Amino acid sequence: MRVSREPHRVIASCLSLYVSHRTSAPVMSDETMVMAIRRGLRHFFEGLATIHESLYPGWEADKKHPGYLVRVDYPATVRAPYHLVPAFPTEDALNGIWQLSRKIRAAEDSLLCLSGSAAVLKSSVIIGDFDFCEYVRVSSEGIASSLLSKATYTEPVVLKKIRLGGLSWSGSYPELEVHDAVASLDPSDADRSHGKIDFFGKARGFRPGEISNMLIFCSDDLVSAARQKTFALQEAHIDATVFVPSELDDPYEMGRYVYWLRGNAKEYLKAGNYPKSLKRCLSLARVCFLSDLADDISSYIETSPEFLKRELDEVAELESIFAADPEKYGPWMRDLNEARIDTQFRLNKLERVVTPNRVPIAEFVGNVLDQLADAVEGRDRAA
Repeated sequence: MRVSREPHRVIASCLSLYVSHRTSAPVMSDETMVMAIRRGLRHFFEGLATIHESLYPGWEADKKHPGYLVRVDYPATVRAPYHLVPAFPTEDALNGIWQLSRKIRAAEDSLLCLSGSAAVLKSSVIIGDFDFCEYVRVSSEGIASSLLSKATYTEPVVLKKIRLGGLSWSGSYPELEVHDAVASLDPSDADRSHGKIDFFGKARGFRPGEISNMLIFCSDDLVSAARQKTFALQEAHIDATVFVPSELDDPYEMGRYVYWLRGNAKEYLKAGNYPKSLKRCLSLARVCFLSDLADDISSYIETSPEFLKRELDEVAELESIFAADPEKYGPWMRDLNEARIDTQFRLNKLERVVTPNRVPIAEFVGNVLDQLADAVEGRDRAA
């Protein structure tokens, strides 16, 4: 059975597979159609690995896990999906993030991942917050004690909320309740196999912001019913481990991620949140290896006042929250003030040079979404 070997066409096949089966029984990995599409993905990943190894020194293709590349920046060890590599944080930035990650993790023997926009820090998208995802074995010792200990931190993070299954605590963290909730975790149960820890915090070299850690509770071999709450394609592993929760060459999972990115971008566009819509478009262009389109999006963002204005809004919101509790957040107020001044300076400078015939952001996002739809739906606009 022949499968197209052009990257975005292979991914269009993955999207079609997911859409056909997303409300039915899980797709069997040994089906002939699935295996054929998977071969196309692997062929694509093998070529990308060769290109990325030559373009980005320090990265090495993970031959046992197609689509991933590995880099070691002691003490951090990274396994990242192919499309995150071009914009992954520098060694200095990663070290600051890694040091922060030691404080927010729930277990020492877990697999912690950097997720979301922070994993593409070198792109032109402004990063204010950090998102992590942690795969935690329920057999790990001291999970409840680890979670409760975070309520005592005053730096570099301050705990906001703990969520375990359907329960949540904020401000007060009853020891017995948290221990009971951890004891009831079940990796095979959709409701009792996940959690989340939210913080305010500051990584070295960054302004203070919001930090979240999605917890996926797993069996010893990292199987979990909550796996559908995240995406392997947006996670960079930052711990030294040979365990890989999900392979990138799974056509169904590739289709699920592309479907989510496309849908999310459309929703943000409809709501008028153009910066967030454009960020999803940039991720989708990189996943599909549409390099020219990704470059066009990045260039537009570099000259987009909307992203700087959004950063100013986020800084102002944090200043308001921190001002209400100066004893707890006082040391970070000066950092936020400096971030606001710097961002306002950049915005003023940008608004002086932006050309009047620049395409409005709403129109630009709409055009980009049309091009992405052609790519991921297997259409040829010129046909």
